[in-house]
Amino acid sequence: MSTYLTALAWHHLVWLGAALLIVRRESDPQRAHRWLCFGILGSWISPALALCVHALGGGLLPAPGIERLTDHESIGTRTWLLAAWGLLSSGAAAGFLRRLIRTRRLLRLTVPAVSPRLSSALREAQRRTDAGPVITRLAEQLDTPAIWCWSRVPTILMPTRLVSTLDEEALTALLCHELAHLRRRDHWAHLFLTVSAILLPWSPLVHRVRSRALALAESACDQAVLSAGVSPPRYARTLLGLATRDSGALTLAATGSSLTRRVESILAGPMSSPATRSGRVGVALGVALAALLSLLQTRAGVEVVFRGTDGSVQRFVHRDVPLTWSADHAAPRSLSEGSAPSGFHFVFENGDEVIR
Repeated sequence: MSTYLTALAWHHLVWLGAALLIVRRESDPQRAHRWLCFGILGSWISPALALCVHALGGGLLPAPGIERLTDHESIGTRTWLLAAWGLLSSGAAAGFLRRLIRTRRLLRLTVPAVSPRLSSALREAQRRTDAGPVITRLAEQLDTPAIWCWSRVPTILMPTRLVSTLDEEALTALLCHELAHLRRRDHWAHLFLTVSAILLPWSPLVHRVRSRALALAESACDQAVLSAGVSPPRYARTLLGLATRDSGALTLAATGSSLTRRVESILAGPMSSPATRSGRVGVALGVALAALLSLLQTRAGVEVVFRGTDGSVQRFVHRDVPLTWSADHAAPRSLSEGSAPSGFHFVFENGDEVIR
């Protein structure tokens, strides 16, 4: 377990650092979001692959000839670090559960939407985005539209005041945005990023990737709205007219902290996304990186533990199992024979000897 956690701690630095560097040069929010999710996925798969390679005795770096281990090999430090890790993860998980409970309470307070204008806008948004069936409900507590995708039929939550004040075209634009989240399966990406932040609460890179991915998902959905035929100035004015107070719920809201950048991107018009081979190239590079990181480790040696009758212990790692060992006042013995008194003498197949 500790071997996997050690590999996880530095593998995720490589994967997430590389993903963030790629995203800085990527102008398309949809592809940038995909790169970040791919980086998070690789940061979990790569150390698991490295653990398998380690268990099979593989690795590009040679094992040490002889490495002696102490009786209490950093057990105390490792235990305290794992305890702190578990405490931080528990706190992050508790925050996630609190937001989930608030969201469920919010859903129970909503009422079915009976507005003919909203129903007409929803049908038009579904036509433009080719989305599946959804239902709409009204919420007094919300300031911005949101979508809940974890029910049998996805539910779009609309603030009551927006339905009564916005015209049908503005409602259609907002509904297209929420349906874009559903079509992109952003709820799965959001869950995956949240679980990663819970399991790696000490990593600032994970939290940076999560916040950046959420912002990119909003920008990608904005581009989907423009691709659906909504006027950029009209959509920008609609967003600026929304309240930006965070509801604190586990929903995908139409506005966020990067509203200014979103409006600037919207006013720039729809972004062309020519077909490229970046997806297949990215997968190939990811596989190559995972293979390199899994092999970039020291080959596992054989750990040998001998306990003397007087309580003395000898623990060390070697490339090979010793052929014979002897102790004070004892003839050479094979490895399979029992414990030995203090004063050890090991002879290995390649001629190495250890005398303690």
